[in-house]
Amino acid sequence: MQLLLYSNGNEPNQKRLEAAVQMVIPESQIESFKSLADFGERLRLPVEPDSIAVLSASNLEELQRMQLLRALLTEIYVVLVIPDREEGTIRLAHLLLPRFLSQQQDTFIDLGKVLAKIYGTSHWSRIPSRARSFAEPADEPVVDWGKLRSTLPRSL
Repeated sequence: MQLLLYSNGNEPNQKRLEAAVQMVIPESQIESFKSLADFGERLRLPVEPDSIAVLSASNLEELQRMQLLRALLTEIYVVLVIPDREEGTIRLAHLLLPRFLSQQQDTFIDLGKVLAKIYGTSHWSRIPSRARSFAEPADEPVVDWGKLRSTLPRSL
């Protein structure tokens, strides 16, 4: 599992987004991109199964440019941060088939919970069911999973 993080670096909430991602996903599994062209080139290379792309669009024009990558995102879980909740923005965002939509002004707590769920499910599913009770994670995540699981709503 890899997490590919795209944020152009000009957003005031970029540090909060990066912090939310790093709270859940080990740094060794995060690749960051500040250029949409570089991100597109990376998508043309093989990615691990159950990989996640967190895309942050600073404005509507950038979200429109992201549409050019739509065909490269079909095998990846997409988490999208949009600039506003205008109808046109949301309509355009849904064309990328995101698993979760967040807004730049959000706290990113829910985004972190979604990433934790995807990451936890990804790693848990690779362990044979008879061995799950004895399993230890390969990489120690930055978060205390037991504590985090108790805070997640049952609907996730």
